[in-house]
Amino acid sequence: MSGLSSQEIAALERDLGCVLPADVRAKYSEADGLLGPTNCSFLYPYRMPANTQVVQINVLARADDWVPDSLAEIVILGDDGCGNYLCLSPSEGSAILWNPADGDWVQERVPSMTALWAHVERFYASVA
Repeated sequence: MSGLSSQEIAALERDLGCVLPADVRAKYSEADGLLGPTNCSFLYPYRMPANTQVVQINVLARADDWVPDSLAEIVILGDDGCGNYLCLSPSEGSAILWNPADGDWVQERVPSMTALWAHVERFYASVA
């Protein structure tokens, strides 16, 4: 998976309706997606036309009512392989770990996606 060009990253930001933080932009410039432990999708691909394509997931989330109003502005960027989404909160400039089954309760809120990826990796290492 080759990385996204700066034009593709700009198009992705337009499609998502937000400016991505530097760590996410850097990962996308390295590869179109990021796999975490157990091959979960820490960062959904942009180019792949599949149900894990980052824009499609966010279009579906915004079209349906499964995202609570209090989290309506989040951008879903990936998952932890256990039903939790790895999300960006553009208004807060933070990353969150959220499961739709939990309603508006957020499991983890950290300053960056890099910190969230590390949090999930530590969890997997602790149960291995």
